[in-house]
Amino acid sequence: MFKRITAALLAALLCAGALPAAHAADAQAMQQTVRALGILTGDENGDLNLSSPVTRAEFTKMMCAAAGLAEGISTQANISVFKDVKSNHWAAGYVKAAVDNGWIAGYTDGTFRPENTILLEEAATAVLRMLGYDSQSLSGAFPSAQMNKYRALGLDENMTAVQGQRLTRNECVTLFYNLMKAETSSGAVYASTRGLTLNASGEVDYASLVASDREGPFIAQDSQWSALLPFAVDELTINGARADVSQLLAGDVYYYNKNLRSVWVYRDRVTGVYTAATPSAAQPTGVTVAGVNYSVASSSAAYALSDMGEYHPGDVVTLLLGMNGDVVGVTEPDTMDTVRYGVVQSVAQTTYDDGYGNSWTTDVATILCTDGQVYQDPVRASSVRAGSVVEITVQDGETSVKSLTRRPLRGQVNRAATEVDGLEFADNIEIMDTNDSGGLILYPDRLSRMKLSDENVRYYTLDETGRINRIILDDATGDMDTYGILTSVVEINANMTLMGQYEYLINGQKGSFSTQNRILNLQSGPARFEMSETGIERAYNLEETPLTSVTETSARNQNEEFGMSDAVQVYIRRGTSSYISSTLSAVSDTSRYSLRGYYDKDYEDGGRIRILIATER
Repeated sequence: MFKRITAALLAALLCAGALPAAHAADAQAMQQTVRALGILTGDENGDLNLSSPVTRAEFTKMMCAAAGLAEGISTQANISVFKDVKSNHWAAGYVKAAVDNGWIAGYTDGTFRPENTILLEEAATAVLRMLGYDSQSLSGAFPSAQMNKYRALGLDENMTAVQGQRLTRNECVTLFYNLMKAETSSGAVYASTRGLTLNASGEVDYASLVASDREGPFIAQDSQWSALLPFAVDELTINGARADVSQLLAGDVYYYNKNLRSVWVYRDRVTGVYTAATPSAAQPTGVTVAGVNYSVASSSAAYALSDMGEYHPGDVVTLLLGMNGDVVGVTEPDTMDTVRYGVVQSVAQTTYDDGYGNSWTTDVATILCTDGQVYQDPVRASSVRAGSVVEITVQDGETSVKSLTRRPLRGQVNRAATEVDGLEFADNIEIMDTNDSGGLILYPDRLSRMKLSDENVRYYTLDETGRINRIILDDATGDMDTYGILTSVVEINANMTLMGQYEYLINGQKGSFSTQNRILNLQSGPARFEMSETGIERAYNLEETPLTSVTETSARNQNEEFGMSDAVQVYIRRGTSSYISSTLSAVSDTSRYSLRGYYDKDYEDGGRIRILIATER
């Protein structure tokens, strides 16, 4: 039911956003991939200096990095490899490794000429040897045989250099990217030898590459955390958003990629009562805090939560979560006061075991919070009730849950969904719609052009800059309701008999229900259904409009625009009551289909087209 945006998801989107769509890789994608592999590294400012020429010595270092050997190679060798590459030459170790692996050779006069700019045919020959193609396996003389194979394997894709031309760093970016996609002499893709994969379009999977070379997790202890990084950093991402390095706080969880000179920070903390460890307190791999189960991802966190550590069931703790939502660290709650807002779902007396054979009983509220998570917090049963909007605070190690009076928000949200009535939305705004059955987390654009009022807003909060950072709605959107088609309606109101018999189609599934001593005054066609624990309680026919065009997000008739529900049900009607489930893309051709949309309320009131029925012309 919940559409929660997690830190892990934000991180995945960030990695994906750094690349173009998954068709042929562009220059930026290739640069980022080669850089992540450590094949090319920037200067002290991170500049790749792509127009600079590449020497033969530099190329050997690139080959070692491409093969995953660079980290284990000393910059100096224990012998003089060539008479012009002495043992103390900066590239001696790389040259020796490249020669030992048979990738590159010196000249007949016993020199390597490390400062000469490498030619395309030399580079192509070296890369072919990395793939397992030596001169004996090729047909023809040098360099024709090598250049023919270079082209046959696709190593020339997007390359502009021609035979006899000296390579720049930019050309090497392309060549080594193509190497990762090329087949070895044994038929494997070279990237697989590095533990990497290609996506469905045959390009290097950048997200998995970044993950494979990412270091962490680490927990920032103080403002000196960046001194522990192997590179200087001015900018980083916090929960997926760009931020200045000064914005990192003690207790934040961070990861870094040395080759990309990038730092990813996750500020995801959970505070509540520690109630259980699994499989045992002796060696916990999981922990329950505030009624939510979390995996324990670090040995230090596992020890802190174990029977030998400093935290035990019954303690109020703050968990520090990493990029996958796992527990990386544990700290005292009074060092990180927290506040949450949500709606109480239930209050019940609960008994906990402290892990030592003792137990305690307390009233516990199950609370759906604006971050999309359901928590359980100890309360005084008389202070809150199901349906209450509450503020949960943890201060000085104590958790308190306080009921809030209604705080409505009035005005029309702008089209960009960035403000309402002059109040801006915070970048990290949390929006939750609620009804009697639960809640749903919304993206801000769901409120675009919507009118907010006393009736549909239960509560909101402002951040320290005066921007709205939370909104709790009161059944404002209708997105949690159930929609379908009444395929048969029989209502009897005669001779002291009052009853209804109804057949329906919801998400392609047929069903029926009946009423005794009442009728719902319905007609066959699309409807909204009110559900209870026992089934359908009521139903309401939807409004209808002919449509002239439809997209994934909107639809139009001659004069008006309508929003399209994310969960719109699409049917092709045959005859008067036969409906075949379909898709929006299948019926969007209005020259073939006549379209009618059915919506629950006006657009500005949050209404959307819930049912779309297409009839062949």
